[in-house]
Amino acid sequence: QYVDAIHSSSENLLWIVNDILDQAKIESGKYTISRKPFEPAMVIRQLKTLFDFKAKEKHLEFTIIEEGHIPKQLLGDQVRLFQILTNLISNAIKFTNEGKVTLTTSGSPMQEGTTRLDFRIEDSGIGIPSDKIASIFESFIQISEHETSGNQGTGLGLSIVKSLIQQLGGSISVSSVHGKGSIFEFSLTFEEASTLDPAIEDKVTSLPEGLCVLLVEDAPLNQLVAVELLKKYIKNGTTELAENGSVAVEKIQSKNFDLILMDVKMPVMNGLEPTVRIRSMEDIYYRNIPIIGLTANAIPQQISECLAAGMNECITKPINADELALKISKYFTHD
Repeated sequence: QYVDAIHSSSENLLWIVNDILDQAKIESGKYTISRKPFEPAMVIRQLKTLFDFKAKEKHLEFTIIEEGHIPKQLLGDQVRLFQILTNLISNAIKFTNEGKVTLTTSGSPMQEGTTRLDFRIEDSGIGIPSDKIASIFESFIQISEHETSGNQGTGLGLSIVKSLIQQLGGSISVSSVHGKGSIFEFSLTFEEASTLDPAIEDKVTSLPEGLCVLLVEDAPLNQLVAVELLKKYIKNGTTELAENGSVAVEKIQSKNFDLILMDVKMPVMNGLEPTVRIRSMEDIYYRNIPIIGLTANAIPQQISECLAAGMNECITKPINADELALKISKYFTHD
């Protein structure tokens, strides 16, 4: 339970650090929304784990209510949905000194295999003054300092929330009584993942045995994490390490690998140059070997450079285990 809490808190810290970057991307039009299968129940569990501790620290009651029909899997941007809910719940707890915070999620089947999820975040906090409600979603807008002493942030949270919800095709509303609490409500429509390949879960958990992977990564901690993730999904597999692109080129000239995981930013030689060299080799095997890029800088320009160099695709750090396994599975035939 403590490990789960640490993991969730670390992810939450990452969102806070990314607030300024997100705002810049939104304003420049470089913000992208993904469509991937995700489990709503997992999102709710993560929120429960994360905010139970935060609420208990302030002696608040944090409750999650699920209503209606919520499918096991939906198709959409799980990361952005989690970011939206994290921001709204975090605000509710931050500005509530006694009482409770409640998240209510309601699912309603729609036409043509879609589901609408309605979210309601209600708190018994300080509320929003009537003269602030109209501007609460603007960038850098905060409630008056004397009411929020010790709770100052970037003032970007609600602005980002509104922009994300709009990009996901929804809208958000707020009602509040100053001194008594606030209610934020928004709705999003998702395609049900049952319309996808029914074998998608098997692809995540049934990678071929004995794969030989070359991991090109300079950071020891990242090496450790990636190696352990590969052990989880590949039985009887082997993983060799190369601390930079130059070493990677040397290794593939003396041994055949089934897959290359290539970090993009490394000393001596970054991930782009060895990828170009591999794709230009005479051996057709290496001209076609799967190369999956690993990058912490997942902006469109970076991804385009990786693909242009010859990588098949990229994974954003920190690496998600299921996403890594799913991407690897695309390049191997299962018996």
